[in-house]
Amino acid sequence: MSPSNYEDAIFSPKTMLLSEVEPEEVDWLWQGKIPIGKITLIAGDPGLGKSFITLDLAARVTTGAPWPGGAATGRRVGSVLLLSAEDGMADTILPRLDAAGGDPKLVRVVTEVQANSADGSETISRPFRLDWDVDSLGPRLEMIPDACLVVIDPISAYLGGVDAHRNSEVRAVLAKLAKIAEQRQVAIVMVDHLNKNAKGPAAYRTMGSIAFSAAARATWIVTKDKNDPDRRLFLPLKNNLAVDSMGFAYRLAPKDDTAVVEWEPDPVSTTADEALGEGAASRRPSPKRDGAEVWLRANLADGPRGAKEVTVEAMAADITTKTLQAAFKELGCIRMKDGMKGGWFWSLPKDTLVTDEMGIFGDESEIEPLDSGVTEDATLKEQKGIFEETHQRKPDISFEGERLPCPVVLEEQTIPDPKAVIEDSHQEHEDAYQDVMGTFKENPVIDEDAHQGMGGFESDSTLRDDLDEPGEDDRESDSDELPC
Repeated sequence: MSPSNYEDAIFSPKTMLLSEVEPEEVDWLWQGKIPIGKITLIAGDPGLGKSFITLDLAARVTTGAPWPGGAATGRRVGSVLLLSAEDGMADTILPRLDAAGGDPKLVRVVTEVQANSADGSETISRPFRLDWDVDSLGPRLEMIPDACLVVIDPISAYLGGVDAHRNSEVRAVLAKLAKIAEQRQVAIVMVDHLNKNAKGPAAYRTMGSIAFSAAARATWIVTKDKNDPDRRLFLPLKNNLAVDSMGFAYRLAPKDDTAVVEWEPDPVSTTADEALGEGAASRRPSPKRDGAEVWLRANLADGPRGAKEVTVEAMAADITTKTLQAAFKELGCIRMKDGMKGGWFWSLPKDTLVTDEMGIFGDESEIEPLDSGVTEDATLKEQKGIFEETHQRKPDISFEGERLPCPVVLEEQTIPDPKAVIEDSHQEHEDAYQDVMGTFKENPVIDEDAHQGMGGFESDSTLRDDLDEPGEDDRESDSDELPC
């Protein structure tokens, strides 16, 4: 049924009593590590061997070889469906699979999708993309009855038009992928990269939306051993289906003009936070800040939002501005300005969020780290905004007998470094003063109306004071508008 056929339909929730559900045990591809019928995520920096690991998994599935740590294979020998966007089949994937001892007759690689033209005279082909083709994976897996494992390496290469940083879009695609895994009883392993935000907890180091890690029932981090650069660590970041929190170490050993994964026999107890460096493990504990980080990340997950709106919602959630500022800096968030006169927007770090679909944020140079916190004092915020806006523009001085226009009412602004602004503004005012006096000297006779329109010139020093210093009324004004 097409969407147009049920636009006016009234839907109601379908429910089921838990007493009517038959309990089932979790089936594992790799016991306690990679569940069948679920999504697993493997994330790490480039060059650490994530693709080698996925082919090591494929080799064990296609041959029934035992898993690292001595765990027996959870199933009989089965087939693998591989989506690989970065490696060539002939010169990379096949040699690596052979070196790992896998059976290439049981590994199928998705190269593209095809369809016949309307008249059947030609075949049309294009790259596979999840937003368009995810529903076709189920029927394809039905044609591979012994399929046990699906590898998508990397997941970002197959998203198509899905914005990897928008929570709702990512969840919509991954929900379909998770349903296919459950229906076809296969383990789906996605490969992703890490972002560069080393300040936050390891749970937020996966590239793109947090939805990738949230949709996965198990997430594994691949990283270097700090004490041995040739040693790699395969560590659990989350595991919703098992209590085992142990990881493994491995090395890439040369073999047959390529390399293979050599797993160490004993598990390692290092945590992902410890291995990834100066993140949450090295910070002084702060439950309030940690809670604010979770809140802020969730509220910015779908893209940039107005700073004022976020601040008000944070206060409503009992998050103080001091705590919100600490969370903002800890996450490495950025602020973006909508042009010279627009308001400020907040977003997650560039490595986590790099979208500007509306094109409202202008030049890249206008994006900078937050250098001051949010204040609850509305009057002070207003004064800061007036101060910043005043010094962003040169005086608009006219000799046409018209009074200077009163600037528009400002929304929230964030004060820059006062010392730098004062130095810059003094230079701007000096230049404006010289321009005005040069024109005045060239045209000493000024029309009476124009003279009155400018408020009159009493002396050079008077003009200089008007440009450099606000009047007493200006300094004490509580108006929403700039003094005219």
